[in-house]
Amino acid sequence: MPSDFLNVEKSASGFKWIGPTEEEDRKALSLSQTFGLSNLTALLITKRKINFELVQDFLDPKLKSLMPDPYTLSGMEAAAKRIICALHSRESICVFADYDVDGTVSASMLKIWFKTFDIVPEIYIPDRITEGYGPNRKAMTEISKKHKVIICVDCGTVSHEAIEIATKAGADVLVIDHHQTTNQLPPALAVVNPKRNDDQSNLDYLCAAGVVFLLLVAVNRLLKLEKQNPPDLISLLDLVALATVADVVPLIDLNRAIVRQGLKVFAKRKRPGLTALGDLAGISEKPNCYHLGFLIGPRINAAGRLSDAKLAVRLLTTNDPDEASELASTLNNLNNERKKIEGEVLGEAIVQLQSRSDLKKLVWAASTDWHQGVIGIIASRLKERYDKLALVFSINAEGVAIGSARSTKEIDIGKIVSELLQDNKIVSGGGHAMAAGLKIESKSIEKIMNEVDKKLLDGRDANTPSKLLSIDGLLSTKGATINLVEEINNVGPFGANNPAPRIAIANCKIKYLKVLAEKHIKFVCQDGSGQNLEAIYFNGMNNKAGDLLLSNKSKSFHLCGHLDINEWGGYRRVVLQVSDLAMNENI
Repeated sequence: MPSDFLNVEKSASGFKWIGPTEEEDRKALSLSQTFGLSNLTALLITKRKINFELVQDFLDPKLKSLMPDPYTLSGMEAAAKRIICALHSRESICVFADYDVDGTVSASMLKIWFKTFDIVPEIYIPDRITEGYGPNRKAMTEISKKHKVIICVDCGTVSHEAIEIATKAGADVLVIDHHQTTNQLPPALAVVNPKRNDDQSNLDYLCAAGVVFLLLVAVNRLLKLEKQNPPDLISLLDLVALATVADVVPLIDLNRAIVRQGLKVFAKRKRPGLTALGDLAGISEKPNCYHLGFLIGPRINAAGRLSDAKLAVRLLTTNDPDEASELASTLNNLNNERKKIEGEVLGEAIVQLQSRSDLKKLVWAASTDWHQGVIGIIASRLKERYDKLALVFSINAEGVAIGSARSTKEIDIGKIVSELLQDNKIVSGGGHAMAAGLKIESKSIEKIMNEVDKKLLDGRDANTPSKLLSIDGLLSTKGATINLVEEINNVGPFGANNPAPRIAIANCKIKYLKVLAEKHIKFVCQDGSGQNLEAIYFNGMNNKAGDLLLSNKSKSFHLCGHLDINEWGGYRRVVLQVSDLAMNENI
């Protein structure tokens, strides 16, 4: 059992803090001395189990050295050759995409690539409310009448019937996806999905846009063999990075290199749509993963949630700054509307949960009044609030509950949904480890939720504490310098499966505390080193830890969180983004 870090057995948020093991400290010391790194950076590398000889490559990941042979993905060769054939024959092409960031980015990438050959594919994105996720019978019937090639991106893996309709009509369907599969693949010409049971690529951490990128790498190689100059793909990396971060796939291996290079492309401001949207979102500094995931991503998603997802594709593919500005304003307004609706629905969902306390491993809420476009966001908010698998359902007039699920790291919700589908307990569904969508008869919701909760409880290791918070290292406020933050950022980009380092600062006095926007707590902390450090506790007004901080401002606290560099107003300084705290009972 890990020992308590700073003797925090139960923090204000209910976590037991645990620090590095003695073995990790020992290995980190060796790394620090060998490579001239800070002890914190060395600890981060050690905890990621990076081989000694690969440390330098890990700190400076190169896309070229990490790029796999695309043909290692099952179905890739057939898909690439069919696209080459379509180019030569000038065949009509339709891209059928999902309505989220990953889907709209994937469609945008293909549209941009094909336009270099003066081919403009039709972009078809189903309506979230009337059609739902993925290829459907009616849409594929109509599309196959007009197009010889249909490329399904970020969807299609479980759309057997709809794809069969298109193939029988004479269309060749290519599925480029990353969602969970069943034992049987749809009758497409090619299914490129690293989660296929027979796939040996070890690339199942990619989002759909990452798989699309490898498809374009494969097609470009074929063009080079024909002595043609293929389109530039490096310029697309800002889009791949956006989808990778927004879809919350693991930021490991190839994904790390994609996001790092993609952020550099984004910073060049060469894509009018992203530039306009970034300006409206207030991005005035060097772009990072936070900007992609929390500022750009929600605005792109707002199109498919409340309006037409093709607005996002138009934004990402336009070369006209005026059009980009107009589209960015539209998406920004939709996002503001989304936030208003989200606040109302979240409040209603929490009221439901307060009256339902029998479930242990999951939370769920349902209503006939909730907009389908926000249920995924509400599921995310509930997961964060309760640290449990969260499912939120919008029930339509036919009595079908359209659900969205968001999971904690120890529960693979995509697998659960796949099992429910195979057992005929839900109407349809699909997803991946952290997020999924499903349809279920509304009268069956409670029964199935109870079954899933019991299954999760039965599979739990009774010896594993339910709430542990890993701390990467201890710093003084004086030691939290810009140079240190810049060094540890080389372990990034940070995100899913490569979390930002969580550091602790002990024995802090709280000064100059104030509340921002009625939900964030901003203050200055000072430890025994005498140095002041800015700190902010986002959404601290909405939890027990924030209440403890506000009611005991004169006490001494242990704080933990992530270090960031704030450049607002042209003044660079380090800020601690607080994630948890504990009162120091010894002072």
